[in-house]
Amino acid sequence: AKLPRAKAKGKAKARPSVADSESYVHFRTADWSSLDTEVKVEKITGHCLVASGHRIWCIGGDREVEGKSPAKISLLMMDLRYRRWEDHTPPAASYAPSWRWGHSSCMLPTKFPVRPQHKQRKVMLMCGGFDREMNHLDSWHFCPLKGRFFPPASGLKHVPLPGAYHSLAYCDVTDHVYLFGGQCCVGGPYHYFDAVFEHDLMDPHWALLPRRGPTPEARAQHAAVISNRVMIIHGGTNGIRSFRDLWTLDLDADPPRWSE
Repeated sequence: AKLPRAKAKGKAKARPSVADSESYVHFRTADWSSLDTEVKVEKITGHCLVASGHRIWCIGGDREVEGKSPAKISLLMMDLRYRRWEDHTPPAASYAPSWRWGHSSCMLPTKFPVRPQHKQRKVMLMCGGFDREMNHLDSWHFCPLKGRFFPPASGLKHVPLPGAYHSLAYCDVTDHVYLFGGQCCVGGPYHYFDAVFEHDLMDPHWALLPRRGPTPEARAQHAAVISNRVMIIHGGTNGIRSFRDLWTLDLDADPPRWSE
């Protein structure tokens, strides 16, 4: 959808909806509206959202809690009918990811159910993340219809690199998932990655994607999407500077090729 533009007066040009900065884009506050809720969630970062019917799930994230952080991942649910947040964080003894933030995620189609009897349910694949003590490299499935976590196929249980804030994108042409970039804490400072890993959902395993020519700088906290066998990444940071560049990766080339 197009963002609305301000009306021009006389011969003056209309003001654009966004204003470019060196490293980020500001959206006019008039383009956004706040959803009043009965119970608010304050100060949460590094989470992801997925919707199912009238429910929105907020999965993971670093947020303020009373006392020590729970053993399991933060799981909040908003019922849009009542505009109320509910805390569904799994108990310590449950089968679920540990407390974390900065994990990557993408939705998978119904032809890859977490259980044979769940053929009509889409699932979310989530990978990695970290907490204040360790970098994670495990993977999980989350069913937004049931609000439950499930283990993935054996070859997908661990991502190739520990850490967080990588991107995860699904290609509906080949049923492959691609993981790019990310960061991990190494004794205090962060280390950033520039590799692309490919996962075939029909034959679960991760493989390092060969590359040719120039490549994007190592980064994390970027955005990625795949369309027509082309992966597009935008922005991110390497801890020193924030990026505003845009790169494409031709996945049909042999080997795949980056272009800026």
